[in-house]
Amino acid sequence: MAPPRAHAKVVARAGPAPRAPAPRCPLAPILRGTEDARGMVAGPGAEALFDRDVAFRRLREQAPGFRSRVFVQDWTFLTGKKVLQWLSEVEEDTLPNYPQSFRDMVGPKAALVSSGAWHRHMYKVISAGLTVKQEDVDHFHIICKEALEEMTEITEQDGCVLAEPIMRKLTYKAVVTKVFGKHSDFDEYFEELLAVTDGMIAIFPFEKYLPWCAYYKGIQARKKLASGIQKVIDKVRESELPSNVETNSDIISTLVFGVDEAGLPLTDSAIVDNVIALLIGGFDNTFSTMGWLFFTLAEEEEWLNQLAAEFSNSRVGDAAPTRGDVSNWKVGDMVSKEVLRMHSAVGALFRKAGKELKFNGWTIPKGSPMYISSRGAHLLDNEHGSGFHPERFDPALNAGSDPAYFPFGNGPRICSGRHIVYFLMKVMLFNAVPDYRWEIVDMGEFRKFPIPSYPYLKIKMVRANPEQIGSVDQMLASI
Repeated sequence: MAPPRAHAKVVARAGPAPRAPAPRCPLAPILRGTEDARGMVAGPGAEALFDRDVAFRRLREQAPGFRSRVFVQDWTFLTGKKVLQWLSEVEEDTLPNYPQSFRDMVGPKAALVSSGAWHRHMYKVISAGLTVKQEDVDHFHIICKEALEEMTEITEQDGCVLAEPIMRKLTYKAVVTKVFGKHSDFDEYFEELLAVTDGMIAIFPFEKYLPWCAYYKGIQARKKLASGIQKVIDKVRESELPSNVETNSDIISTLVFGVDEAGLPLTDSAIVDNVIALLIGGFDNTFSTMGWLFFTLAEEEEWLNQLAAEFSNSRVGDAAPTRGDVSNWKVGDMVSKEVLRMHSAVGALFRKAGKELKFNGWTIPKGSPMYISSRGAHLLDNEHGSGFHPERFDPALNAGSDPAYFPFGNGPRICSGRHIVYFLMKVMLFNAVPDYRWEIVDMGEFRKFPIPSYPYLKIKMVRANPEQIGSVDQMLASI
């Protein structure tokens, strides 16, 4: 029998009027500042950093960019495909520019916040350890099935399910297993990782010392995370010898028996910093992407049916797809990329000029901070940029005209774990599209900062029944 027809729909909310849009940054009145004749904001003028819509509106009006005074510094805000390409060319002449709270959470030796020879070496080591293998696909298959079953069970009990908590648990399992492999007895640190990610972006440094602030709580949680990682490091050293470690078996083994750029063993503190950075990056960005996957596809029946047809060739009972199949899914690849284009978790890149740079006739002084909007490039440099059009990623239809697409950054600092995100998205689709149907019950309020998402997105998830006769509406109404 042919697989059930994939279908999802959005249902209009009945009852109370829809909630008002989420408020803009609460500090907007004091962060906005006023522009002078040069177009330079006089005063604090930091609103564009804390409200991506503000930055996007100005970039749309003044593309490819504008200059703005933020507190005591002159920032350069840029967007566009040419800008991202330019950044990849001058990346070695720029430095990562993260707030101190972010640096405190990941640690000084993390490749994410470092530069020079250390960054290049560690990026290569970590990238090798993040290669997606068949065992990863098998694990993704299991945890995606578990997540879908949990969403269905909660729907049967309560009528709908809050998606974000389940996507958080799913992503945590995926990231922890990839980082720690067979040493992944790390479930007890879920709350600590949440606290660390919540405390990454602090406006004022003194928040670090105030017990009721997320920054302070994040620092305390990081200490527990570091202690837990140190225990795993000690366990790996006791249980394995370097000569017996399978190549790229997991990140923790790769780092424990790895060397620095001078050929010396990596210090424990360097290992801890890079593991925490991987946990933060893999968890904090990916869980929102998984939520956007369901949100975006809720009305895309045509594409869901194309996915179902493509996946049918890879389906063998209840087994996981092969790594080769996942890599070769053309429709799955196009759909995943389009979701990331529309809703990339990393909406902007923060850099600082390591030396004087030139762009578009502008001189960007050494030390000047830059805000480079990949979201702006995605929406402004692509035809029908705000619409869902996965066909833009079909090489046969767009030969010689690659779309603007930078959800993971670009150049030497492109996200080393991007392939894991693609595989996880496609394996989730493989499990969801033929066997489940869903509808959006309530979107809730939109959260702009720090990662755009619908944290209160509610979904009604049901199992598809190929034997059932009747409309999808009847099936959904029957639960």
